[in-house]
Amino acid sequence: MNSTDPFRATGGDSITAPRTLEVAGPLTIGAAGEITLAGGRIACGSFENVAGGAFDWQAGTLALSGGLDVTSANPLGVVGGGAITATRTLEVAGPLAIGPAGAVSLAGGLLTCDSLDHTQGGTFQGTGGTLRLSTGLTVGGSTFDASGVSLVGTGAKGAKGSSGQNGGEGGTGAGLAVQPGGRLELAAGSAVDLGGGNGGTGGSSSTSLNLDGGDGGTGGAAGALTVSGGTFSVAGTVSARGGAGGTGGSWTGDYWPGAGGTGGTGGQVAVSDGLLQITGALDVAGGAGGNSDQWWGTGGAGGQRRARDGLGRRVGHDRDAECVRRGRRQRRLLAPGLPRR
Repeated sequence: MNSTDPFRATGGDSITAPRTLEVAGPLTIGAAGEITLAGGRIACGSFENVAGGAFDWQAGTLALSGGLDVTSANPLGVVGGGAITATRTLEVAGPLAIGPAGAVSLAGGLLTCDSLDHTQGGTFQGTGGTLRLSTGLTVGGSTFDASGVSLVGTGAKGAKGSSGQNGGEGGTGAGLAVQPGGRLELAAGSAVDLGGGNGGTGGSSSTSLNLDGGDGGTGGAAGALTVSGGTFSVAGTVSARGGAGGTGGSWTGDYWPGAGGTGGTGGQVAVSDGLLQITGALDVAGGAGGNSDQWWGTGGAGGQRRARDGLGRRVGHDRDAECVRRGRRQRRLLAPGLPRR
């Protein structure tokens, strides 16, 4: 784009809600180009604005289908600065890496990405808003200041089964890793959630298809928290609970309901060097077993917490075995009219 009115749209070219601009490949703003995003959505493979053009991001969503390498303090060339404020959402489907001269400011808005690499000495400043991760965050070599940010890495819920089919497995929670020289800080009132996704509901039984109900899906495992150097300091709560098992499919006539799904495994916490400091609660419980008209699912195993001293000796080992339904699959009383088998 290399003009101030590239689309000749009636009423102007501002991308306001509910307008959406979709570009399968890269979107490039030329030296004389100008784009105004004012509440709508821009979706593209990549975004380049380095020739002096204007990107006026007043509000709305910029969604990239690839990754993003942040190499400057304002990599998108946003008029007035590139902070992700309360009216802005940046979605990066691939990895987000902050380079040595790069800077990301999250100031009340929403930043989502598959993974975030903060090991090259760049700057992350979080004063508010939400950072949502799919696979993980790695911090090393410098401070990752997420003081006022909610850090969310929960797995996706499993898909619901069609008639007589089992529900899908919940997604795995994102992991957090702090490496030597890294410092990850979250202030009072902040929260970290790395929980596994809940299992999907089993498909209902079907008299026309002669099918019993499908079982609920297994809950996803929670993400791991690993400190191999540096400091992870959270003044709020950290939750890495396994996802709940999905509900078993319902019964119809003479066809049986599905069993509840097994709960997911709680998060694994390992400190081989450095400091893990959590002043709030740490929850690494296994997920609850899924409900059913006939069989409850088994609760998931709790996560493990391990720590070693400066000489590499193990100084703590605790398995949090809490789960809402423990040990074995339990059979409920037969519902009225349900045949025995």
